[in-house]
This record gives sequence, structure tokens and C-alpha cells, in this order.
Amino acid sequence: MFFKSDQWIHERELRLLLHFGDADTYLERQDDGTVREAALPDPPPFDGLLMRRMPSDVITSVTFGHRTPWKTRQDVSERIAGSTDLSHVTLFRATRDPSSWDVRATLYDRTDDRHPRAIPGRPGAVSLVPGDDG
Repeated sequence: MFFKSDQWIHERELRLLLHFGDADTYLERQDDGTVREAALPDPPPFDGLLMRRMPSDVITSVTFGHRTPWKTRQDVSERIAGSTDLSHVTLFRATRDPSSWDVRATLYDRTDDRHPRAIPGRPGAVSLVPGDDG
């Protein structure tokens, strides 16, 4: 897919198409769901991720989808906060309005994002009840 429909125009997304041979890194999905760096197979696969280094100033914002797990939000925001090259990047979090299908993006504050199973009044403590990690 080269273009999205007009209903997504508000995202102002740019798509960049490159030749497979221009990839810097190939990340291969493992059976346990993790990824690892691997040699780029010939012919290139239809799964896995082909990665290309880009100048950091082309990234202006990161938006976490409304189903992005808490741990992912924390890890990504920590990496961005710890990088002087990415200090200009604004973080957003998409949330879904429970009374409609509307999705809204709001500024994301890592320090305000409590673990979904946090126990009120006990900083750092989380419930061990299995479930969605948010």
C-alpha cells in the first residue's frame, strides 16, 4: 500500500520506499515473538523488518496507540528521554473515548503513566493478578 485513504490525512504521515538492498539491518521474528538481527536473505522475505538508519531530526513525534502496552510506552519514552539526538521529539498517547469510537491523541507524560495494576497508596507495588498490562 503506497497511499492511505483521505480519512487518515490528519496523520500527515510520509511513507518512504527504498530498495531492499538499501536496508541497514534485517530483524527476524523468532518463534517466541522476539526479534533478532540477522543477515538479509536473498530473496528478501515478506516477514521480518527491514531497517534503514535515518537522521534523528526527521522524527518529530511518536504516538503510542491506545493498545500499546505500558512496558513498551515506558521503554520507548525512556530511550527518547535519554537521547540528546531525540530531545526535540514530542510524545503522544492515543486514548479511546469509552462512549464512542473516537480516538484522541494527548501529550504523553511518562511520569504520569502508572502501571495498570498499580496498587493505590503503595508506590512501586503492582497486583500479581494476571491480565492486560495496559
